[in-house]
Amino acid sequence: MPVVNMHEAKTHLAELVRRVQQGETFIIARAGQPLAHLTALRWTPPPRRLPVGDPRPGRDRGPRPDPVPAPVPGPMPGPRPRPQPGHGPRPVPPPPRTHAPAPLSADARRRAMNE
Repeated sequence: MPVVNMHEAKTHLAELVRRVQQGETFIIARAGQPLAHLTALRWTPPPRRLPVGDPRPGRDRGPRPDPVPAPVPGPMPGPRPRPQPGHGPRPVPPPPRTHAPAPLSADARRRAMNE
């Protein structure tokens, strides 16, 4: 069984997998220490599950579900009631001020005094 170092296995992985599919097996090693055994899987996929009945056209597909009945028309709802004061979520208060407002410039003070 050939030993392949890790770098060579990463570089030539597609080639190694092709050879494994043909029946070869490899040992992958790092710094001379064997780490992994590369071999083909002996796996067969599970059989496909066919739907109930025959899906080909013109063949029975099994029992069909009842059609969904149409909704019964009823009176249209009126306008939504307005919320009453004091009901519902409370307003969130503004966060407290942590510092004094910035002082006004001389021009801004003059404009504020003239208003």
